[in-house]
Amino acid sequence: MALDPRSFMKTIETRIGFTADDKALLKANAAWGNMIASQMSEVFYAYLARDKEMNIILNAKEGRMHRWHWNVKEG
Repeated sequence: MALDPRSFMKTIETRIGFTADDKALLKANAAWGNMIASQMSEVFYAYLARDKEMNIILNAKEGRMHRWHWNVKEG
């Protein structure tokens, strides 16, 4: 499933009150975020795997975790 970035950001803005200041902060730290993205993904999914309910979701469909891992490594 492809994610439309504009639609996603609009949803985030509405759902969590994501502001112009938040956007500016992300833009200012984009290089750092790109540098640590792979490591942060590993930490995030390890955290989800420790949660019983999220682990079931992550592993409910064969190949889901493999595809995630490939996407993180290949960018």
